Amino acid sequence: MHANTVTTDSSLVLPLVHHAVSQQAISLPPRKPLTESQAAEGLALSVKTLRDWRQRGVGPRFCKFGRAVRYMSDDLEAYIRASEVIPTGRGTVQ
Repeated sequence: MHANTVTTDSSLVLPLVHHAVSQQAISLPPRKPLTESQAAEGLALSVKTLRDWRQRGVGPRFCKFGRAVRYMSDDLEAYIRASEVIPTGRGTVQ
């Protein structure tokens, strides 16, 4: 296992996000449902942050199965890509 990854209880390896712009490709199985804890760990956030974001209607897409909240792995990957910040070198970002 690499130093910058996390293994979840289902043996899914998630990369830890350390910077706004990640040069490392994220390889998650497509449409793999993840618990709040797994999603939070993979995004290097707290479960409370994900819950707060859901209440405000922001953050990554999620699914509800009854009362259970799940994040699909490819939705997290898309959210990470959409959240990347590219510095322009002119004191602004794109």
